[in-house]
Amino acid sequence: HQIEMDIDRTFPNHPFFRSNKGRTHLRNVLLAFAAHNPVVGYCQSLNFLTAMLLLVFKNEEYSFYALTTIVDKLFPNYHSPSMKGVQVDQRILEHFIENKFPHLFNHFK
Repeated sequence: HQIEMDIDRTFPNHPFFRSNKGRTHLRNVLLAFAAHNPVVGYCQSLNFLTAMLLLVFKNEEYSFYALTTIVDKLFPNYHSPSMKGVQVDQRILEHFIENKFPHLFNHFK
């Protein structure tokens, strides 16, 4: 399962996520979110977002509700199977860099 694979990849040098408690909290929130939103389920980067929420709130329930608000309400297309929101923002950033920093744009082209 992808969640299990990403648990060990999530801030592996942070003491909280090296502990069983930290990995369990991360797993619980990600599994709860996947059940809450089966359309999104789990996709990469949710682990890092959830980990940051756990470090801030230090509570699974608050982290879960913050995650659902971020994914479902604030950025509804970022963590969709198509990741359409991310793709749109990536193109906007690319256009901005091309216009404001053409040397940088050409370097990465």
